Amino acid sequence: MAHIDLFPPDERHPLAYFMARYPTLHLPNPEPIYNAISLLSPHMDTRPFHDEHAGASMLCYDLPIIVLGLRKRLSQKKRARGGRGKRQRFTRHDLAVKPLDSATLPKQIGPLCRLLKREMPRLFRLILEAQDAHEEELSLYWKACHVAIGIALLRVQALWVALRKVSTSWFALVCLRWALRSGWETFCGPRTLSKAARLWLGAVPITLKQERELFRLLLLSGENAGPPPEPFADVVKCWHTDGPPPAPPQGVRDWQEGEQTRCVV
Repeated sequence: MAHIDLFPPDERHPLAYFMARYPTLHLPNPEPIYNAISLLSPHMDTRPFHDEHAGASMLCYDLPIIVLGLRKRLSQKKRARGGRGKRQRFTRHDLAVKPLDSATLPKQIGPLCRLLKREMPRLFRLILEAQDAHEEELSLYWKACHVAIGIALLRVQALWVALRKVSTSWFALVCLRWALRSGWETFCGPRTLSKAARLWLGAVPITLKQERELFRLLLLSGENAGPPPEPFADVVKCWHTDGPPPAPPQGVRDWQEGEQTRCVV
């Protein structure tokens, strides 16, 4: 996959830059997306935007793989629009997506993860609909879809930033990857990730250092009293059966990066 410059000199919002420049999504002339993001992002709490670029970068690399994977499955007559009773049909309500007010977002990790997961099916439906509309040469309609995609992307970004504020960048990235993977499974079913998609969306091992950071974070946040945040449910289950993450050897401040543990996220 070709390298993309996510940090253009004119400091446009990286999501807008991605939608305007990245050709793999095959979205026609995404200028309306850029306009929507440029107009709305100054009014949304998506700053400071230094290592928050990590969330935008994940979207930039993962969304094309997801959309191309969905298109491939559609061409092969495989499940790619939801299962029986849970069809992912595009409706006009998808076009009416509104920007999020970050001041009203919850401050707890669990609810933020669930909101992030809820955003993905609509985002996927909008991208597929924009492509279909362009194929049918419905100019005004696909432009309206593009504006809605821009707003939907900003909603995802705002939720990712909110998660990062109450946790860490690594934690928020795990939640974003889990939400994207959950969106794929909503459309295609569980255990259907292609080899390329698994590389970007599949669960990955976490180090002992990361596991201890997660343990401390959940204790400090007070969310250890209720159900754990969904992306980390298996890790918490592991703690219940095998005990909490072990402390490093005596005289060592913390585990070194690269020490693998028994859990994946």
